[in-house]
Amino acid sequence: MKLLSLKLQSFRQHKNSSINFTDGLTAIVGPNGSGKTTIVEAIGFALYGTRAIRGKAADLVTRNSDKGAPLEVSMLFEHDDTTIRIERTLEGAELYLGGESKPIASGKTQVTSRISALLGMNYEEFIATFFTGQKGLEFLSGKNGPAERERFIVRMMGYDRLEKVQERLRADRNQTKQRILGMQAGLGSRAEIEERLKREEHNLERLKKELSESEQLLEKSSREAESAQKAFERVARLKEQYEKYEREIRDNSIRLEESRKRLKALEEKTARLTEAALDKRQKLGLREEQDIAALLAAKEQTFCELESKIKEMEESLEKARERARGKLSSSEAECAFIKREVKTLSARLKELKTLGAGNSDSVCPTCGQ
Repeated sequence: MKLLSLKLQSFRQHKNSSINFTDGLTAIVGPNGSGKTTIVEAIGFALYGTRAIRGKAADLVTRNSDKGAPLEVSMLFEHDDTTIRIERTLEGAELYLGGESKPIASGKTQVTSRISALLGMNYEEFIATFFTGQKGLEFLSGKNGPAERERFIVRMMGYDRLEKVQERLRADRNQTKQRILGMQAGLGSRAEIEERLKREEHNLERLKKELSESEQLLEKSSREAESAQKAFERVARLKEQYEKYEREIRDNSIRLEESRKRLKALEEKTARLTEAALDKRQKLGLREEQDIAALLAAKEQTFCELESKIKEMEESLEKARERARGKLSSSEAECAFIKREVKTLSARLKELKTLGAGNSDSVCPTCGQ
């Protein structure tokens, strides 16, 4: 960081001051109260705002300043081969790079944050390394002793933070050492560790073998479960066919009952007709008796045809019942077989679930080991 120029307006003793900093050492001399320390204070104010001032912010403004001349500090400096300009008042601040007319940051907080990022240090770090206040160099006289001088230099260079870090590192080292000792005590001797390692490797091989056998058993059980699922589906189809036959039997039973009712009605009607025919025979004589006989013969033929149809329907109904009974018997046998298979598979799957990789006491259901 290299200062180039500083302009102060209405800043404490400086109504309107301008300073250009040339290469080399710059010395500012003057009587007490002339504003020498104020120049250093203004540099801190330009960079970090009111955190760098002494006292209250209201005390910064020159008391007998010209009317209409607000407090303002403008500073130009170089950093990493880049020219930077800061303009700061009590109300706000602006930061410019190079000769740009548009600021890259505006506002007191934003400019302070951007300056801290550009310089790589906050206000506390700045005053501990590049800046010291009035009478801050009295330690060089040795009046307070070499120990005080050493503490001041350490604090100014930031070495006190390194000492704190070293203390924390030493504490961490001791804690880590204690943890290592505790772990070593818990692990035991090298021979014990190697013996445990051999046992664990043996257990690992045994578990791998059990896992392989369990996977084979699981694959077999999966195939059996798939077969059982197909058998279930076949039983479901048989059940559907059985229910279809049952519906057919109910429908045929209903039609048979209706046919019987019609037959009974025909029988009753035939009886009435026969009785009526006898009455007419007596009244009409032999000629009409022949007509009535022919009519009766036709009715009997119709009655015989109905009886034949009813008989056929009863035979068909009985055959349907026999088929349904056969299907039902076959379905019941298959259901019993499937239930036994499902029970066996459930027992095997339960055994598989009890085989845990971390359970060294597990017994393989196949080999019994």
